Amino acid sequence: SGSAPGGGSTPRTMATARALVLLAALTGATAVPLSGSIPIGLEARREFGRSDFIFPLADSEAEAENAGTVQPVGVGALPALIGEGASMTLFNVDACAYNLPHTHPRATEILFVIETAQDDSLMVEFSEENGGRTLSNFIGSGFLTFFPQGLTHFQVNLGCTESMYISGLNSEDGGVITIPSFSVAALDLDAVRVMFTLSEEEALDLIAGVPANPAVGLEECLTRCNITLSDEEGG
Repeated sequence: SGSAPGGGSTPRTMATARALVLLAALTGATAVPLSGSIPIGLEARREFGRSDFIFPLADSEAEAENAGTVQPVGVGALPALIGEGASMTLFNVDACAYNLPHTHPRATEILFVIETAQDDSLMVEFSEENGGRTLSNFIGSGFLTFFPQGLTHFQVNLGCTESMYISGLNSEDGGVITIPSFSVAALDLDAVRVMFTLSEEEALDLIAGVPANPAVGLEECLTRCNITLSDEEGG
């Protein structure tokens, strides 16, 4: 029994309660109710039908499509995810192309590689806060990595065929800030000039030259892979 004489709680019951609270704190979850009441999540899920819990990710419309495609699914596409703390994105990145440096202000990202040309042809990198390290790795099919919440990171496909990987966030709305197009191009022009020591004309040229994401790779990589720029732009 979970009750002591006189209706009090036993040490085992109290320990169980403390463990549930600790687990909830560590995972960000709501503690499991001990009273047997219906969890809020169950009540919320009653608002959705069976088909609201599936999504055709591979056939979904790409949010970005330049040197590859980016196909996300979050609460906008799958409202049943509300409150579940999860979202996902499918990437198909062309040979030599970059998923430009970016951050997720509200989520940690975990990335799993589905397919690459070689075992080490996907470069992944993140930079810690000021005074920290920059960590780079080269991974391939079957590997995973993760990028801590809020840290700047990117991927580049150094192989000569398309790379496919999937990214999961521990938030249904993790957000994304793409550094070149939003953190730089959207800044006040004078701030850009000071940051890069540029004239006004040079700063405008820099902003105008910010590529769409995923971005076409470097010429030396394209040459090594016998890819012309027109081929890459045409998909």
